[in-house]
Amino acid sequence: MRAGLPRPNAGHPGVASPAQDGLSLLEVLVATLLLGLIVASVAGVLSVAGSQAGVGKRGTDAATVAAAEVERLRDLPYDRIPAGTEEFDVDLGGVTYHVTRTVEENVPQEGVKRITVEVRYDLQGQRTYRTQVIFTDLMRPAPTPTPPRR
Repeated sequence: MRAGLPRPNAGHPGVASPAQDGLSLLEVLVATLLLGLIVASVAGVLSVAGSQAGVGKRGTDAATVAAAEVERLRDLPYDRIPAGTEEFDVDLGGVTYHVTRTVEENVPQEGVKRITVEVRYDLQGQRTYRTQVIFTDLMRPAPTPTPPRR
C-alpha cells in the first residue's frame, strides 16, 4: 500500500485504524515487567519453602538418630548398660550427626539409670536435639521378704 492513501474500510465500525494495529513497545515492556515481578515473587516463596523443608528433615533425622541410640541401649540387659559419657558420629543422608550419650546411675533415685542423648548438627549454625529417658531393671528379682521376728 502506498503512503498517503487511506486504508480500505478505514473509519468503518469494527475495523482497526493504523494506531490500533497491535501492542506498542511500551505495553509489551510493562507486561514483561509485571510477569517478571510475579515470577520472582513465586520463586522467592518456593525457595523459602524448600529451605524450611530441609530444616525440618534435618531435625527429624536428628530425632531418629537419638531414638535409635535409646533403642540400642534398651536392647541391652540393664546391668550391661555402661555408665558414663560416650561420643561418636553418625552419618545419615550425607549429613554427619555428632552424638553424646550420658548414662547416670542411681539418678534420680536408687536402681534407676537416666540416659541423656544429645545430637548436634550444622544447619545455618549449630543445632541440637536432646532427649532423656529413665531405665529401670524390671527383670531384677524382688527381694525376699524376711519373716517377722517373734
